[in-house]
Amino acid sequence: MSVRLILLSILTPLAVSAETTNASPPSQIAYEDVKAELKAIVPGFSSPEPGSRPFVRWWWNGLRVSPDEIARQLDVMHRAGIGGVEINAIRMPDEANAGALAHGKLVPWLSPEWAEMVRFAADEAHKRGMTADLIVGSGWPFGGKFLEESEQTQRVRLVKKLIRGPARLTLDLDEIAARPEKDGKPPGDEVPPTRTTWAFARLLPSSAYGAAFQAGVELLPSDKESVFTCSIPEGEHLLYLGIREWGFTHVKMGAPGADGPVLNHWNASAVRRYLERMAAALVPAFGGTLGTRLRAFFVDSIELDHANWTDDLPEVFLKRCGYDVEPYLPFLLDEDAGRPEPFFSTVRRARQDFSRTLMELFEERFIRTFVAFCEEHGVKARMQAYGRETDPIRAGQVVHLPEGETWLWHDSIKETRIRVESTSANKLVSSAAHLHDQRLVSFEAMTNAVPAFRETLSDFKRATDLSFLDGLNHPILHGFNYTPPEAGYPGLVRYGCYFNERAPWWPLFPLFSDYVVRVGAVLRSGMAVAQVGILLPLADEVGHHGRLYQPFPEVRDPWYIYQLGSAVQSTGRGADYLSEEVLQASTVVNGELVYGPQHYSVVVLPEVESLELRSLVFLERFVAAGGSLLILGEPPAFEPGLRGNRNLDRSLSERIARLLKEHPGQVRIAAAPEKEAGSDALVAWSANALEPLVAAPVSWSFRTAAVSQVHYRNSKGSFIFIANTDRGMAARGSLAFPFADGAAWKLDPHSGDIFPWARRARQARELTLAPQESLLLFLPKGSDRPESSPPLGEPAEGEPISLSGPWTLDLKVAGSGETHRMSLDALVDLSQSDDPRLAGFAGVATYTTTFECAFEGPALLELGSVESAADVSLNDHHVGSWWYGNTSLPIKSGLRRGTNVLHIRVFSSLANQMRLMKEDKTAQRWAFWFKPIPTGLLGPVTLRQLLPSGNP
Repeated sequence: MSVRLILLSILTPLAVSAETTNASPPSQIAYEDVKAELKAIVPGFSSPEPGSRPFVRWWWNGLRVSPDEIARQLDVMHRAGIGGVEINAIRMPDEANAGALAHGKLVPWLSPEWAEMVRFAADEAHKRGMTADLIVGSGWPFGGKFLEESEQTQRVRLVKKLIRGPARLTLDLDEIAARPEKDGKPPGDEVPPTRTTWAFARLLPSSAYGAAFQAGVELLPSDKESVFTCSIPEGEHLLYLGIREWGFTHVKMGAPGADGPVLNHWNASAVRRYLERMAAALVPAFGGTLGTRLRAFFVDSIELDHANWTDDLPEVFLKRCGYDVEPYLPFLLDEDAGRPEPFFSTVRRARQDFSRTLMELFEERFIRTFVAFCEEHGVKARMQAYGRETDPIRAGQVVHLPEGETWLWHDSIKETRIRVESTSANKLVSSAAHLHDQRLVSFEAMTNAVPAFRETLSDFKRATDLSFLDGLNHPILHGFNYTPPEAGYPGLVRYGCYFNERAPWWPLFPLFSDYVVRVGAVLRSGMAVAQVGILLPLADEVGHHGRLYQPFPEVRDPWYIYQLGSAVQSTGRGADYLSEEVLQASTVVNGELVYGPQHYSVVVLPEVESLELRSLVFLERFVAAGGSLLILGEPPAFEPGLRGNRNLDRSLSERIARLLKEHPGQVRIAAAPEKEAGSDALVAWSANALEPLVAAPVSWSFRTAAVSQVHYRNSKGSFIFIANTDRGMAARGSLAFPFADGAAWKLDPHSGDIFPWARRARQARELTLAPQESLLLFLPKGSDRPESSPPLGEPAEGEPISLSGPWTLDLKVAGSGETHRMSLDALVDLSQSDDPRLAGFAGVATYTTTFECAFEGPALLELGSVESAADVSLNDHHVGSWWYGNTSLPIKSGLRRGTNVLHIRVFSSLANQMRLMKEDKTAQRWAFWFKPIPTGLLGPVTLRQLLPSGNP
């Protein structure tokens, strides 16, 4: 085979890259052997199953649905490469027009008609090879108007007042409990409570904070009348007033029949009744068994709006913690409490006990009730098991299908780029899954509450790669709106990205779907490999700051806590987050912490202040057996909770000091990373801190947070996924795999094909990753692969030829289908044109030019700047499609000497069109405020000849 033919065989559909053209392929026999082996190991890579493709959250807006439209939308999704739906009842958008409201019959939640529509949708999905999940309730968190008062969510809310005595006060519950309204509405998502009573009225001298803890004086009379009078002694005092509320918040965006007060998730019998109410409606329509057509029930964001109480909480707390919570309750609810010792130390410990009790009860009464219900009905329990209410590492191991979430944001009105965030919850979710050996880990993908109509396939690629790097592997896209033709254009948009067949880039969506399903199939085929376990200091977090909201915690303490796992991965190592429960349930084997399938040789304590003595006892065994312990900042100094005591604190400190003295090489104290240094510096810091303790199985010179990797392993070998997540900068460095026995093979997720990548994976080689480029490698076990093939040289690139036009521009307008043709002497940003047909254009813009060429054969076409995706043909030969990263496309055939005709179809976003649709309420809700988005082919477009070089 000639060098030229080999070169052409390994060019990717997207671009020529150094890692491809440097390949050193084994013999053709070995090549085919490995391809066959990979197809057997990961059948979903070359031939993906429909059910493993990306799912969508399918918003049934307003529950106005019909069988014909359900079937039509499923066809649209199926053709685009979508593998499943999460049927999600939701309130009709306020902007809905008469056509949308007239479409279909209203099928209220839990009505027989609704159950029949769910059954029909699940059956139709099954016919197409697709999967169906169903959300529990509607909106979030779930509830309903049918809930009894005792079943509704509860909280104790604190009102604090500074009082100077002597004085006599009359306290009126209605007056104290009233919340200031804005525009005639209660604050945030709150509603007037169903019921309100006093919880406490505690008086404390202002000077008390500077001394040992004291509970203060309880002023509330035993009868708890709504109005009572009390005397305030002389001096300055703090008056803590506790207000207990039922039904203080309602379901967000609840559809008809599922709107109303939120359920009390700490009331197991109420949870069970709620779930059984759903089952009673669904089971008859499904013929008795839900699991024959539904894969899973889904619980969305918990978001209980600071709910913190249930009827028997004081009794349960006393039984579990050994003391009465009432004396401490006013102060542990005080978010403004300062840090003076010893008062705050006592409050902090009581808050740790209080939070731990709530989390334990939430798991026992809600999560386990939900899981048991799902198992009884033959479906999986899928849940975003994090928030203020639960320990995510613990909860993620209880549910069958744990789920994270990744968001798209818009930085400011001055920016047109979308910011992508893989949230702080994602590494916690994947860590729980790894510890439990749960291979399928989904994530709510492209969650988008701001930049609708501006999203691109490139944004989706970047967000998905970040999620893959965080250990998640199956996106549930947010979201596909049930929007019938009667709703007009753009139709209904509840939230999120405009996943819709009328999005201009929709014809190229299968490219994204193929990429996702193939990478995901590979990652799910193995077990995650990690060397570093990071103890999540959850007790410290709740002690200092109360229960924080995941995935967007109000405080990050220490600042790097949710970035550290990703930073470790950017050093070439693997990392998971651990809990103290995991430590205490682990074993030690050959100097490694072993929990379930996971093995860690290093445990990191990131500025951990409180540590249970049982956890330290395990760490002592771990270190004695050869494990390494890295302590950041000061060592832990006390046990969490008031269940601890000063003797235990002293024992804890003494034992840690002994560990440091007896095992100086294995137990190290390092200064915590400085916040001002930034994420790249955190990567460098992590590499320096870990280098003496554990080698990196992926050895590279990249030292940037933009480049990271994940490592999965099964009985056949290792899979490595590497990505440069920077949208504009290439990354250059060396790469080697010291653990590898032999060759490395590249798995191309775009084509489903497999190519040789390196004859000796353990030998370092230079690598350039283009912006947003990812690399998926397979390193088989054993060294029996042939290694005799000669190396290939890099292709030589000829001088660039400018394809400057003139251009014929054909516009097909999204929504209307109108067409326009015009001539351009040069490429321009359409959004900046004085021509309104261009300035507000959205749709497909086809650029055509004719040029003369002095050569034929392999070439490289560089599109320059293009917004937002493109498909290219040359002389009626399809060249390829661009939808992310480097805009270079290899031309394999079609280029000829003489006259050539080039067609570049550019698929825009809808942004600029929506900005100018001033009369459309949906368009203006999402698109009234941002500046014009660059649109079209901006260039410069150039052509380079590719000349093979190296050994003939």
